[in-house]
This record gives sequence, structure tokens and C-alpha cells, in this order.
Amino acid sequence: AVGDILCSQAMLDDAYDEASKSYDFSHMFGRVGEYINKADIVMGTMETSIANGEYNDKNAPVEFARAVKDSGVNLVTTAHNHSLDNGVIGLQETRDNLEEIGFDVVGDKLENSNAVVIREAKDTKIAFLTYTCFLDNQNQHTREEKNCINMYSEKQVKSDLKYVEEQGAEYICVMIHWGDAITDTVTDEQKEIADFLVESGVDLII
Repeated sequence: AVGDILCSQAMLDDAYDEASKSYDFSHMFGRVGEYINKADIVMGTMETSIANGEYNDKNAPVEFARAVKDSGVNLVTTAHNHSLDNGVIGLQETRDNLEEIGFDVVGDKLENSNAVVIREAKDTKIAFLTYTCFLDNQNQHTREEKNCINMYSEKQVKSDLKYVEEQGAEYICVMIHWGDAITDTVTDEQKEIADFLVESGVDLII
């Protein structure tokens, strides 16, 4: 598992080739791949949109995601505080682009998507569930927009775990976007959520 995968403006500037008007991020991830590309499943949080429009620290070109994929990451969550920075359309374009590259994508509840991804490695079925506890500018989003994202709730977890049980997964991994930023202090809410997840049968929390 890796953490949040973001594309800063400095990275965009570094990757851009003025002559060809194109981006190449491969040199940023090449040496990372030496460590992770031998694993069956490599999971991370794609904490940027991969959508049409202007590229900035909240929206990266497809070439960025392709470099991440080439490094060995093959399963990403789109459930995080920036999920709706580019609206529901941006979220849909992000999912479409990531899946076209070959990622397994989990974290949204858009049409024709699943709240759970189950992968098999060495004859072992592992369920991956992902949630975010908050969104940037959360009060500015409509209920319909927020319903497109895997927002954490005990009700949602129970529903997802019921599905996992029906599918016969042997292990359950939850990757969750939670807590306060820029601090290593664990909140009481995080402790309560972790206790609930473990008591509900979750094997791994990232």
C-alpha cells in the first residue's frame, strides 16, 4: 500500500515538454517501481482528478496516472476530501480514464461502479472497501453529489460487508480518509471508527 498520490504544480511544470506540448512523468516514478512492481496488489489513494480541462494541483493529465500505473500501482481509491473538486462530471471522467489505463477503481457510487472491489491473489480473495469522512467544501455539495462518493457511515459499512460475505472474500481491507490534516494526533472519532471496523470483521485498516 502507498499513500496519497498527488500531482503538484511543480510536478506538472517538470513533466511538461514545450516542444511537443505533452507531459511525461515516467522519470518521477521509475525508481519507485523497483520496490513495488513485484507485488500482486499495490493500492493507493488517487488524490487528484484525472479529467478534462485545465491541469493544476487538483486535476492531472492522463499521463500522470499512466506513470503511476507503470510503477506498479494497480488499485486506487477515489474516496478522499478532493473527490468532488471537479464535480460529478470530473469524478466520472477520472474513473473512466483510470479504468481505461487498467486500474481497478473503488471509492465512488457512480452508475455501473461498485462500492467494493474484490481481487484474488495466490488463490486468496481480498475485499477492498474505501471511504472518506469528509469532503472539501462539504456543505456546498448537494446530497445527490455526496451520494456519488463512498462517504463513511456505519450503515454503508454494514451494507458493504454483507456484500463481501456473499462474495466469499477471505480478507477485508479498508482504506479510509479520516482524521485531522497536518498532525499525527489520532482523534476520538478515528478510534471509534477503527473499533467499529475491527468489531465488524475488518482485517486491515489503511
